[in-house]
Formats: sequence, C-alpha cells, structure tokens
Amino acid sequence: VRDASTTERCAPVNNAPCTAATCYPGTGCLNIGGNESVCLGCPLGYVGDGIDCAAYSLKAPVIVDGPVDLFVTAGSNTAFPCLSTGNPALNWYKDGVRLPVALPGLVPYGAFFSLLAPAMVMNVTHLGTLLFLKFDVARDAGRYECVVKTTLGEQRASAILQLPDAVEISSFPDVSVEVGSDAILVCGVRGRPAPTVSFGRHGVVVEIANQTKYRMLDPTTLVITKATSADSGVYQCHARAAVPSVGGSHVQVNAMATVSVVDLPVIVTVPVDVSITEGDS
Repeated sequence: VRDASTTERCAPVNNAPCTAATCYPGTGCLNIGGNESVCLGCPLGYVGDGIDCAAYSLKAPVIVDGPVDLFVTAGSNTAFPCLSTGNPALNWYKDGVRLPVALPGLVPYGAFFSLLAPAMVMNVTHLGTLLFLKFDVARDAGRYECVVKTTLGEQRASAILQLPDAVEISSFPDVSVEVGSDAILVCGVRGRPAPTVSFGRHGVVVEIANQTKYRMLDPTTLVITKATSADSGVYQCHARAAVPSVGGSHVQVNAMATVSVVDLPVIVTVPVDVSITEGDS
C-alpha cells in the first residue's frame, strides 16, 4: 500500500476502517491499521481508485428512468428506479452518503475484504433499482441520489422518500343562499401528498364534465350555479390521497355540509292609499 522507500501512497488511504460503503461495490477493502484502510482494484471492466469506479465505455451514460419523490407508509415496500443506457458504474447515496449496496454480478475480490452483514447492504436489482423492504421512517426517509458513471461522463438523478402527512378535512361549512344566487362550497383540506377533492350530493358523485349546473372554481371549491330550491340538500366532500401502504393504495376522508336555498318573500297583496274622516273605522 505504501512504498517502503518513500512516503508516497500508491492508493488513496481512507481515514477510517473498512465498512460496507467504504469502497465501490465489488471492490475489496483492506484495513492497514491505525484506523486506516485502502480499497483494492476496481472490478473487471471498471477503472478508478477503488473508492470511485467508472465503467469502460465509448459513450456517456443517460438515465432514462430515474427516481421521483415518494410518500410511503410505514411497513410498505417500494423502490427507486435508476435505469440508464449502457452498462455504467452505479452508486446510490442517501443524504450525501454512499450506500452499501450489493450490485448483481459484482463480488468483492482480493486477498482481504470485509464481510458484509446482509442487514447492512441495500438491495439493488440488475437494472439499478434500489429496493426498500418494510419502509421504516427513521431508517429510510431522506434524499436519495443515483449516480451512473463511465469513462466518458456521469449523470445524476435524485428524489425524496418520506412519510406522508395525514389527510384531513379542516373545514366544510354549511351554505345558505337565495334562489338564483351561486352557492359556493369550500372544502378545506390538508395532507402530503396533496389530496384530490371530489364532491357528492346525497351520496351520489357530482359530475362536473359537460355540466352547466356545477363547476369547480379551484381544486377544492364547488360552485352550484343559479341555485334553486331543488339544489338544497346534503353535500359531501371526499379528500383522497394516493399513498402506497400495507393493505391499500389510497387514503380517503369525508365530510358533509348542508346547502339551503331560500326563496325570497313575495308580496301577494299590495297596499293602496285610503282616505277616511275622523271617527270612521
């Protein structure tokens, strides 16, 4: 590792002992004492210092299917893809720290290498997809980055894996309007990912398309145009979020509000002027 006649180092020395993520997957790691270690040569077909390796290639890699932000419930299984052109070297990072991954076909070699406990190694498919089994927020939540690299360049793609916030309808007040006025139903919702909102009336979904009676003012506001007494009744707000989970893929909450359309009073008898003399009744 060090030339006996000089202090020049022929391989980069890590200022820490070997761990599962010290060297590129498939590269051996050798502890040299004094809490230092070195990575051995890159796997066949790769070039680098053992800490960072690049695949021999005539083209720079392109990520064609990268990770996107995900909201995952505890105990769920999910995955981040990292499909790229060619056969580049691949690394996954979590919050800027390289992950100890087991890449199919890359087996550590050399006279000495650290034995990696299975629980310490992340699972990656032959296409570069990072697998998460039984998501644990304390262990798994964070920003992940996929890095693919050849001798002609590299490309990166990142995404966040996080626990969703509970879907909640914070307000859905009753509405009272006069006949002929627009009735506006506002459904206040919270949650992450942002829930989608739909409305119902007496348990039947309100169809917005090709309707003149109903329209959406914004994603959480329903307008009943020129309301009549026939529009009075009980309306529902449905807030729904797509969240991968054990036993289901969606979370939905509901709330109800009453719409009252009030007729204006009508004068049926109009008063007329009357002249009387004192004492008349």
